Amino acid sequence: HSPYTLSLHDALPIYKIAPSTLYAVYRTIMNEGMGFSMQTAGNTRSWGRFEVVPKRIVDSMKMVTRIIRSWQVHTVTSARDGESEIRPLGQFMAEFESFLETARRAIDVSRKQRASTMSGQVGPASVNAGAVVDPVEFTKHFFDTSDVKYIRFMKCWVAWDAFSHSSPMNGIGSAILRATGRYDGQALDRPTGWQFLQEIGIISPWETKATFELRLPGYGYYKHAVTDKQDVEEPEDALAAMRKDWKELPVYCIDDTGAHEIDDGVSIEASETKGEHWVHIHVADPGSLFTPGSFTARRAMDNMQTVYMPDRVVPMLPDSIVQEKLSLAPNRPTLTFSAKMNEEGEMIDHKITAGTIRKVIYLTPATLGELLGNKASDPEEVLAVGNSETITSFNDGVMPREMASVDDLSASDKANLKLLASLGDARRRYALLRGGIDLNNARASVVVKIDKDIDLDIYNSPRTSTHVHSDPFISISIPPATDEPSVYGPVTNLMTLGGEIAATWCSARNIPIIYRVTQAHPDKPDPGAFFRDNVLPYVLRGESVPKDVQSAYVFAQGPVLPSSVPGPHVALGVEMYSKCTSPLRRYSDLLAHWQIQAALLEEAKTGKSLIGSSREDYLPYPKSRVDALIPRMDGREKALGAGRRGAERSWSLQAVLRAWKFGQSKGWRDEWEFRVLGMMGGMVNGFVDGLGLMAMMDKPAGIEPDDIREGDVFTARIKKVSPYEKSLLMEPLTRVSTAGSVEHRE
Repeated sequence: HSPYTLSLHDALPIYKIAPSTLYAVYRTIMNEGMGFSMQTAGNTRSWGRFEVVPKRIVDSMKMVTRIIRSWQVHTVTSARDGESEIRPLGQFMAEFESFLETARRAIDVSRKQRASTMSGQVGPASVNAGAVVDPVEFTKHFFDTSDVKYIRFMKCWVAWDAFSHSSPMNGIGSAILRATGRYDGQALDRPTGWQFLQEIGIISPWETKATFELRLPGYGYYKHAVTDKQDVEEPEDALAAMRKDWKELPVYCIDDTGAHEIDDGVSIEASETKGEHWVHIHVADPGSLFTPGSFTARRAMDNMQTVYMPDRVVPMLPDSIVQEKLSLAPNRPTLTFSAKMNEEGEMIDHKITAGTIRKVIYLTPATLGELLGNKASDPEEVLAVGNSETITSFNDGVMPREMASVDDLSASDKANLKLLASLGDARRRYALLRGGIDLNNARASVVVKIDKDIDLDIYNSPRTSTHVHSDPFISISIPPATDEPSVYGPVTNLMTLGGEIAATWCSARNIPIIYRVTQAHPDKPDPGAFFRDNVLPYVLRGESVPKDVQSAYVFAQGPVLPSSVPGPHVALGVEMYSKCTSPLRRYSDLLAHWQIQAALLEEAKTGKSLIGSSREDYLPYPKSRVDALIPRMDGREKALGAGRRGAERSWSLQAVLRAWKFGQSKGWRDEWEFRVLGMMGGMVNGFVDGLGLMAMMDKPAGIEPDDIREGDVFTARIKKVSPYEKSLLMEPLTRVSTAGSVEHRE
């Protein structure tokens, strides 16, 4: 009764399946009209994972197909010959007619408050709807039990992608839309099907498809309750006997105020050698609270990561456990990754220690930046719709803590933080000389506020038609163009150091964890030679590497993939690397903690170091099990990343639609500058800098494609917006400039 994901390689190793057999099975599955869907995001590197739709859902879709086809035949023959004598599936067709009547009433109710659009999206709640209504008032209707199968079919079509775009089932969805009589003049396609679900009140007027694509709790084929259930018996802390008491050593936890979990903190101690210090990265230790086979661990494996979207956070671990026992705070357990470093950034020694921290100081990256003289540049808000004063429940799961300002820090705290940042910078410079690269991946940020009085669970009911008379606040902000160092840089440098320590420590003991390795690519230039010839001269002069050189260097590198054996991470400039500093929100980090915990216990038990050992008998995850987990984890990580980016874009395009068509943004303008990136399928691919959004543009009339180059700038206006399809189409007006020159507008 729940979807099952599998790889065709799960059952047999790849070398036992002939390529021709694989191809035949893949093609058969992809041509199947229903029952199988391919997970596109992250699919390639995870060897082709497919979802098997629950049999009950497939049976329901087949039933709807028979009813709709019979209804179509009956409608045509009745119009031609009059009422037929006996109608096959007559009872079900009567139920379908009843469903249509209920759907029409719900659509009409919606359109009294929200305009229908041609964008696969309902409009915002009208402010001129007549009587004043409570902004969070619900209007409810109810569908009959027999209606659920049609609603489920539409969800399979437009939300769950349960059948391919070439499937004949698409025609059934179109037939349902046509039968309502409410979508004349609109394409009867999936975007209109999405709008239909919004208008009948089954999904919210602002929902994004990503929630369904990722099968988030409450958005899969069946509603699964998410509980904070804990194991009946929590294991005792296996590391209790060996935990180091860090006593009054101050641990600095540097996170934004909205952090939902506090995974890590840093501290520093002088070593016995002048000019050398121990840098400690203290990380939350959930592996000490529950075992790999516990309920909480199984749930974490299912989730694989905490999901962050503009409108919600779905935690990998239950909030109650994280806040009450795991997020870093005084007297909490930690696994500490320590490096002895000199002032040049060289790592002289390293170790991993189980411990308990006592003194914790919380501050933001901006506060640290202020202390270091790096002023945080606020992003520029380029678009906002809705009420910015909306009170949202988004931050209800945020770790409550008192944040220190620069004035709150003691002289020794300030000295410690400056030294930590200095050593982190030195380590980063050390890495830059060995092939590392500083990339500025800053992108537009989206803030969403949904009124906390709106019970979103109402949309998880398969029968309740709900209409809400308010809309979320949405804003788009773009980072400022600046060469100033990022306030997040010091934190990133130290966390990277923690990952390098974990990888080095585990590699010396041949412990399989999830290493992140740059894979060699035989068809690309040697990245080492490219670095020495093109990048290193800038690094040696202390200059910023030009963006085109950066891009070419990144292109020369192979992809970074997870592996159970270590290897270099070229972009970070390190010999080996593993993520380990976020075990509260990444399963790969949690797995590393369990492996390290087992090794610490084994070394304490035997009194011998495991360096050079090839044993696996003491590990909860032998290499074969790690190898089996990697494809699933990699696919899930890629899917979650794509889902987050897709949700951010959908929310951004909703804001654009509300501003463009409904005038909800002050200062909105009709013309925008469009910067060309290249040609794509006869269209112009580019970027609307003023909105921070990628877009496509029609090919300008009178200009040949070969005359359109990267860097050209056009003025353009919006032609079409589709939050469902995540598409923004522009219409060209005038070419303002060509790459390397400027033209005067007429």
